[in-house]
Amino acid sequence: MTRTMLSFFLLEMSARVFLSLKMRSSRFLLYGLVDTEKEKHRIIRGPNGQMLYCEGVPSHDKRNPVNSLGFRGGEIKKEKGDTIRIVCLGSSTTYGTGLDYDETYPKILQDKLHSMFGEDRFEVINAGQPGLQLLNVIALTKDKIVHLSPDIVILMNVNNNFAAPGFSFVAIGAENSATLNSKFKNHIVKHLALGFVLDDAIINVIERPIARFFKQFDWQGFPKGL
Repeated sequence: MTRTMLSFFLLEMSARVFLSLKMRSSRFLLYGLVDTEKEKHRIIRGPNGQMLYCEGVPSHDKRNPVNSLGFRGGEIKKEKGDTIRIVCLGSSTTYGTGLDYDETYPKILQDKLHSMFGEDRFEVINAGQPGLQLLNVIALTKDKIVHLSPDIVILMNVNNNFAAPGFSFVAIGAENSATLNSKFKNHIVKHLALGFVLDDAIINVIERPIARFFKQFDWQGFPKGL
């Protein structure tokens, strides 16, 4: 029993050191005791205190750049001119939880469009944020996206709008009910760095094939088949 507890303690401390190095913040040594989430995202609330959506904290980190609007990626030009602006909306799959910025599908789409049509023809904006439901996406769109005057909007937001068990669809405006198992998992992830690291690794395994699909897609052959 003592050996098991010691092993768990060492793993937990290793996870805290790992997160501190990865996030470049010593606050993660106190994971679960201080609010480390504000290192990455901040919650935007409405007049009644309800959560509207979340946004990233601006960062110049090369692996995870976040612009002044709270979107993952570089700064967005105020005047788009003749550039076709594509905004990608959604939650963790769009944001690319567990992936470096270069592995997210909006960045891969941007690179492919640049290589095919030049750097001034298309602009892709990653406006995805982890955990958003359709209600949150609508609030984010009204607050920020409409002012960007996008020409094309890509929306991918499915899983967060389903409630287990049974996966019955939750209508826009309804609150997603959490099961006992999901509440327990969220509690572990919130208070134990080891839980966060393991959960992030699982998400990474799920998300990475999506990035691989966009990397391996036949971009040259696709327009020929239209």
